[in-house]
Amino acid sequence: MSENEYKVGMIIKSPEKPEFGPGKVIRINGNSIWIYFRNDNSKYARQYSKNVARLNRYKKKSDQFLNSLNEKNFVDTSIGLLYEPSIIEKCKYFCLKPKLKSIDDLNIEHPPSQFGVYGWYFDEPPPYVPTNGCTSVKTGSWPFRTKWWLLYVGKAKSLSERIVTYHIGGGHYAKRTMSSLRLSLGCLLSKKLGILLYYPPESFGKKEKKLNNWLEKHALITWVRTAYIDEVETCAIQEYYLPLNYEHNNHPLVQPLSNLRKAFRKIVKSSDRKGKKKRKQKKAYKQFVNDCKRLKIEK
Repeated sequence: MSENEYKVGMIIKSPEKPEFGPGKVIRINGNSIWIYFRNDNSKYARQYSKNVARLNRYKKKSDQFLNSLNEKNFVDTSIGLLYEPSIIEKCKYFCLKPKLKSIDDLNIEHPPSQFGVYGWYFDEPPPYVPTNGCTSVKTGSWPFRTKWWLLYVGKAKSLSERIVTYHIGGGHYAKRTMSSLRLSLGCLLSKKLGILLYYPPESFGKKEKKLNNWLEKHALITWVRTAYIDEVETCAIQEYYLPLNYEHNNHPLVQPLSNLRKAFRKIVKSSDRKGKKKRKQKKAYKQFVNDCKRLKIEK
Protein backbone atom coordinates (compact mmCIF):
# COMPACT_ATOMS: atom_id res chain seq x y z
CA MET A 1 0.00 0.00 0.00
CA SER A 2 1.20 3.54 -0.73
CA GLU A 3 1.64 6.15 2.03
CA ASN A 4 -1.45 8.11 0.93
CA GLU A 5 -3.81 5.11 1.01
CA TYR A 6 -3.95 4.77 4.80
CA LYS A 7 -7.08 6.15 6.49
CA VAL A 8 -8.32 6.04 10.08
CA GLY A 9 -10.83 3.20 10.43
CA MET A 10 -9.36 1.12 7.59
CA ILE A 11 -9.24 -2.66 8.17
CA ILE A 12 -5.89 -4.14 7.12
CA LYS A 13 -3.67 -7.18 7.69
CA SER A 14 0.04 -7.82 8.17
CA PRO A 15 1.54 -10.46 5.83
CA GLU A 16 4.47 -10.78 8.25
CA LYS A 17 2.17 -11.49 11.21
CA PRO A 18 -0.90 -13.34 9.89
CA GLU A 19 -1.58 -14.67 13.38
CA PHE A 20 -2.53 -11.12 14.45
CA GLY A 21 -5.66 -11.34 12.29
CA PRO A 22 -7.27 -8.17 10.93
CA GLY A 23 -6.28 -4.79 12.37
CA LYS A 24 -7.83 -1.35 12.45
CA VAL A 25 -6.02 1.95 11.82
CA ILE A 26 -6.64 3.89 15.03
CA ARG A 27 -4.51 7.00 14.48
CA ILE A 28 -2.43 8.67 11.76
CA ASN A 29 0.08 11.38 12.61
CA GLY A 30 2.56 12.49 9.98
CA ASN A 31 4.48 9.47 8.75
CA SER A 32 3.28 7.23 11.61
CA ILE A 33 0.22 5.02 11.84
CA TRP A 34 -1.14 3.09 14.83
CA ILE A 35 -2.94 -0.20 14.26
CA TYR A 36 -4.78 -2.38 16.75
CA PHE A 37 -4.91 -6.06 15.72
CA ARG A 38 -7.85 -8.20 16.81
CA ASN A 39 -5.88 -11.33 17.77
CA ASP A 40 -2.78 -9.61 19.12
CA ASN A 41 -2.13 -10.57 22.76
CA SER A 42 -0.91 -7.04 23.43
CA LYS A 43 -3.41 -4.38 24.50
CA TYR A 44 -1.38 -1.73 22.69
CA ALA A 45 -1.91 -0.43 19.17
CA ARG A 46 1.25 -1.08 17.17
CA GLN A 47 3.05 1.88 15.62
CA TYR A 48 4.36 1.70 12.05
CA SER A 49 6.11 4.03 9.65
CA LYS A 50 3.98 4.45 6.53
CA ASN A 51 6.89 4.32 4.11
CA VAL A 52 8.30 1.02 5.40
CA ALA A 53 5.24 -0.84 6.67
CA ARG A 54 4.32 -4.00 4.77
CA LEU A 55 0.55 -3.98 5.16
CA ASN A 56 -2.32 -4.99 2.92
CA ARG A 57 -6.02 -4.27 2.83
CA TYR A 58 -8.06 -6.93 4.61
CA LYS A 59 -10.38 -8.97 2.40
CA LYS A 60 -13.37 -7.65 4.37
CA LYS A 61 -13.95 -3.92 4.79
CA SER A 62 -15.36 -4.34 8.29
CA ASP A 63 -14.91 -6.55 11.34
CA GLN A 64 -17.48 -7.08 14.08
CA PHE A 65 -15.00 -6.66 16.93
CA LEU A 66 -12.92 -3.85 15.41
CA ASN A 67 -15.96 -1.83 14.31
CA SER A 68 -16.68 -0.91 17.94
CA LEU A 69 -13.19 0.58 18.46
CA ASN A 70 -12.07 4.17 17.93
CA GLU A 71 -9.32 6.42 19.30
CA LYS A 72 -11.43 7.23 22.40
CA ASN A 73 -10.92 3.63 23.55
CA PHE A 74 -7.16 4.21 23.82
CA VAL A 75 -4.98 5.97 26.38
CA ASP A 76 -1.78 7.65 25.13
CA THR A 77 0.95 6.29 27.43
CA SER A 78 4.71 6.72 27.33
CA ILE A 79 5.07 3.44 25.44
CA GLY A 80 2.12 3.76 23.04
CA LEU A 81 -1.66 3.68 22.66
CA LEU A 82 -3.11 1.39 25.34
CA TYR A 83 -6.58 -0.06 24.76
CA GLU A 84 -8.31 0.54 28.09
CA PRO A 85 -12.12 0.44 28.01
CA SER A 86 -14.01 1.49 31.13
CA ILE A 87 -14.73 -1.98 32.47
CA ILE A 88 -16.10 -0.75 35.81
CA GLU A 89 -18.46 1.66 34.06
CA LYS A 90 -19.81 -1.12 31.83
CA CYS A 91 -20.17 -3.43 34.82
CA LYS A 92 -22.14 -0.90 36.88
CA TYR A 93 -24.62 -0.41 34.06
CA PHE A 94 -26.57 -3.42 35.35
CA CYS A 95 -27.56 -1.65 38.58
CA LEU A 96 -27.83 1.97 37.36
CA LYS A 97 -31.23 2.19 35.63
CA PRO A 98 -30.55 -0.38 32.88
CA LYS A 99 -32.86 -0.38 29.84
CA LEU A 100 -34.80 -3.59 30.44
CA LYS A 101 -36.49 -5.43 27.57
CA SER A 102 -39.15 -8.10 27.69
CA ILE A 103 -39.08 -11.05 25.31
CA ASP A 104 -41.95 -9.42 23.40
CA ASP A 105 -39.84 -6.24 23.08
CA LEU A 106 -37.10 -8.26 21.37
CA ASN A 107 -39.47 -9.03 18.51
CA ILE A 108 -39.42 -5.29 17.75
CA GLU A 109 -35.88 -4.36 18.81
CA HIS A 110 -33.39 -7.19 18.37
CA PRO A 111 -30.13 -7.14 20.35
CA PRO A 112 -27.24 -6.13 18.09
CA SER A 113 -25.06 -8.76 16.41
CA GLN A 114 -22.03 -7.39 18.28
CA PHE A 115 -19.79 -8.22 21.21
CA GLY A 116 -21.36 -7.52 24.59
CA VAL A 117 -22.42 -8.58 28.07
CA TYR A 118 -26.06 -9.13 28.99
CA GLY A 119 -28.10 -9.59 32.16
CA TRP A 120 -31.29 -11.47 33.00
CA TYR A 121 -33.69 -10.09 35.63
CA PHE A 122 -36.65 -11.90 37.20
CA ASP A 123 -39.63 -10.67 39.23
CA GLU A 124 -40.40 -14.24 40.30
CA PRO A 125 -37.24 -16.32 40.71
CA PRO A 126 -37.41 -20.03 39.85
CA PRO A 127 -37.87 -22.38 42.83
CA TYR A 128 -34.92 -22.52 45.24
CA VAL A 129 -33.16 -19.54 43.64
CA PRO A 130 -32.57 -17.14 46.56
CA THR A 131 -32.64 -13.38 46.01
CA ASN A 132 -30.96 -12.42 49.29
CA GLY A 133 -28.04 -10.13 48.42
CA CYS A 134 -29.00 -9.93 44.74
CA THR A 135 -29.07 -6.59 42.94
CA SER A 136 -32.57 -5.38 42.10
CA VAL A 137 -34.12 -2.60 40.03
CA LYS A 138 -37.70 -1.39 39.85
CA THR A 139 -39.93 -0.72 36.86
CA GLY A 140 -43.28 0.99 36.50
CA SER A 141 -44.79 3.94 38.35
CA TRP A 142 -45.86 4.11 41.98
CA PRO A 143 -47.89 2.39 43.38
CA PHE A 144 -47.53 -0.28 40.69
CA ARG A 145 -43.75 -0.64 40.77
CA THR A 146 -42.27 -4.11 40.22
CA LYS A 147 -38.96 -5.32 41.64
CA TRP A 148 -36.70 -7.30 39.32
CA TRP A 149 -33.66 -9.22 40.59
CA LEU A 150 -30.50 -9.60 38.50
CA LEU A 151 -29.80 -13.36 38.63
CA TYR A 152 -27.57 -14.05 35.63
CA VAL A 153 -24.92 -12.27 33.54
CA GLY A 154 -23.40 -13.66 30.36
CA LYS A 155 -21.06 -12.67 27.52
CA ALA A 156 -21.46 -13.03 23.78
CA LYS A 157 -19.64 -12.35 20.53
CA SER A 158 -23.09 -11.83 19.03
CA LEU A 159 -25.69 -10.58 21.52
CA SER A 160 -28.52 -11.32 19.11
CA GLU A 161 -27.45 -14.91 18.51
CA ARG A 162 -26.82 -15.74 22.17
CA ILE A 163 -29.95 -14.13 23.62
CA VAL A 164 -32.54 -14.72 20.89
CA THR A 165 -31.33 -17.91 19.19
CA TYR A 166 -29.97 -19.87 22.15
CA HIS A 167 -31.45 -18.60 25.43
CA ILE A 168 -34.96 -17.88 24.12
CA GLY A 169 -35.18 -19.89 20.92
CA GLY A 170 -33.66 -23.05 22.36
CA GLY A 171 -31.01 -23.28 19.64
CA HIS A 172 -28.33 -25.96 19.89
CA TYR A 173 -24.56 -25.90 20.02
CA ALA A 174 -22.22 -28.31 18.21
CA LYS A 175 -22.93 -31.23 20.56
CA ARG A 176 -26.69 -30.73 20.19
CA THR A 177 -26.92 -29.19 23.63
CA MET A 178 -28.90 -26.11 24.66
CA SER A 179 -27.56 -23.04 26.48
CA SER A 180 -26.64 -23.60 30.14
CA LEU A 181 -29.02 -20.82 31.26
CA ARG A 182 -32.02 -22.30 29.44
CA LEU A 183 -31.14 -25.76 30.76
CA SER A 184 -30.85 -24.39 34.31
CA LEU A 185 -34.21 -22.65 34.09
CA GLY A 186 -35.91 -25.71 32.63
CA CYS A 187 -34.50 -28.01 35.32
CA LEU A 188 -35.45 -25.61 38.12
CA LEU A 189 -38.98 -25.21 36.75
CA SER A 190 -39.43 -28.88 35.82
CA LYS A 191 -41.79 -29.63 38.71
CA LYS A 192 -43.61 -26.28 38.66
CA LEU A 193 -44.29 -26.39 34.89
CA GLY A 194 -44.40 -30.16 34.47
CA ILE A 195 -41.64 -30.23 31.86
CA LEU A 196 -39.04 -32.89 31.06
CA LEU A 197 -35.71 -32.83 29.26
CA TYR A 198 -35.35 -34.81 26.01
CA TYR A 199 -32.37 -35.78 23.81
CA PRO A 200 -31.19 -35.66 21.04
CA PRO A 201 -31.09 -32.75 20.63
CA GLU A 202 -31.62 -31.29 24.08
CA SER A 203 -35.10 -29.79 24.39
CA PHE A 204 -38.17 -29.71 26.59
CA GLY A 205 -40.24 -31.20 23.82
CA LYS A 206 -43.76 -29.88 23.43
CA LYS A 207 -43.34 -27.92 26.68
CA GLU A 208 -40.75 -25.52 25.17
CA LYS A 209 -43.54 -22.99 24.68
CA LYS A 210 -44.57 -23.41 28.32
CA LEU A 211 -41.07 -22.40 29.42
CA ASN A 212 -41.07 -19.42 27.05
CA ASN A 213 -44.48 -18.31 28.33
CA TRP A 214 -43.03 -18.28 31.84
CA LEU A 215 -40.03 -16.25 30.64
CA GLU A 216 -42.29 -13.76 28.83
CA LYS A 217 -44.15 -13.20 32.08
CA HIS A 218 -41.31 -13.18 34.60
CA ALA A 219 -38.04 -12.22 32.84
CA LEU A 220 -36.50 -9.02 31.48
CA ILE A 221 -33.18 -8.65 29.65
CA THR A 222 -30.63 -5.90 29.12
CA TRP A 223 -27.21 -5.68 27.50
CA VAL A 224 -24.21 -3.44 27.10
CA ARG A 225 -21.94 -3.46 24.07
CA THR A 226 -18.25 -3.89 24.85
CA ALA A 227 -15.22 -5.38 23.15
CA TYR A 228 -13.83 -6.63 26.50
CA ILE A 229 -16.52 -9.19 27.22
CA ASP A 230 -14.37 -11.45 29.43
CA GLU A 231 -13.31 -8.64 31.76
CA VAL A 232 -16.78 -7.09 32.06
CA GLU A 233 -18.46 -10.45 32.69
CA THR A 234 -15.90 -11.40 35.37
CA CYS A 235 -16.23 -7.95 36.96
CA ALA A 236 -20.03 -8.34 37.06
CA ILE A 237 -19.87 -11.80 38.65
CA GLN A 238 -17.52 -10.44 41.32
CA GLU A 239 -19.60 -7.28 41.81
CA TYR A 240 -23.06 -8.86 42.00
CA TYR A 241 -24.55 -11.88 43.74
CA LEU A 242 -25.63 -14.09 40.80
CA PRO A 243 -27.14 -17.47 41.74
CA LEU A 244 -27.60 -18.71 38.14
CA ASN A 245 -24.00 -18.14 37.01
CA TYR A 246 -21.55 -21.03 37.17
CA GLU A 247 -18.01 -19.90 36.25
CA HIS A 248 -16.01 -17.67 38.66
CA ASN A 249 -18.93 -17.88 41.10
CA ASN A 250 -18.98 -18.89 44.77
CA HIS A 251 -22.75 -18.67 45.30
CA PRO A 252 -24.07 -21.61 47.41
CA LEU A 253 -26.55 -22.60 44.67
CA VAL A 254 -23.79 -23.23 42.12
CA GLN A 255 -22.98 -26.84 43.08
CA PRO A 256 -26.53 -28.14 43.67
CA LEU A 257 -27.68 -26.59 40.36
CA SER A 258 -24.66 -28.01 38.52
CA ASN A 259 -25.43 -31.46 39.92
CA LEU A 260 -29.06 -31.13 38.82
CA ARG A 261 -28.12 -30.22 35.24
CA LYS A 262 -25.59 -33.08 35.05
CA ALA A 263 -28.16 -35.56 36.40
CA PHE A 264 -30.80 -34.53 33.86
CA ARG A 265 -28.32 -34.79 30.99
CA LYS A 266 -27.11 -38.20 32.12
CA ILE A 267 -30.66 -39.52 32.45
CA VAL A 268 -31.86 -38.42 28.99
CA LYS A 269 -28.80 -39.96 27.31
CA SER A 270 -29.40 -43.34 28.94
CA SER A 271 -31.13 -46.26 27.20
CA ASP A 272 -34.01 -46.28 29.69
CA ARG A 273 -37.59 -46.09 28.51
CA LYS A 274 -39.41 -42.77 28.58
CA GLY A 275 -41.40 -43.58 31.73
CA LYS A 276 -38.27 -44.55 33.65
CA LYS A 277 -36.44 -41.40 32.50
CA LYS A 278 -39.37 -39.35 33.76
CA ARG A 279 -39.21 -41.00 37.19
CA LYS A 280 -35.44 -40.54 37.36
CA GLN A 281 -35.69 -36.82 36.52
CA LYS A 282 -38.25 -36.38 39.29
CA LYS A 283 -35.91 -38.21 41.66
CA ALA A 284 -32.97 -35.98 40.61
CA TYR A 285 -35.07 -32.88 41.28
CA LYS A 286 -35.98 -34.23 44.71
CA GLN A 287 -32.27 -34.73 45.45
CA PHE A 288 -31.64 -31.12 44.37
CA VAL A 289 -34.33 -29.93 46.82
CA ASN A 290 -32.73 -31.94 49.64
CA ASP A 291 -29.29 -30.45 48.80
CA CYS A 292 -30.78 -26.94 48.95
CA LYS A 293 -32.43 -27.64 52.29
CA ARG A 294 -29.17 -29.03 53.65
CA LEU A 295 -27.40 -25.82 52.57
CA LYS A 296 -30.30 -23.78 54.03
CA ILE A 297 -31.21 -22.35 50.65
CA GLU A 298 -34.81 -21.19 50.92
CA LYS A 299 -37.47 -22.04 48.33
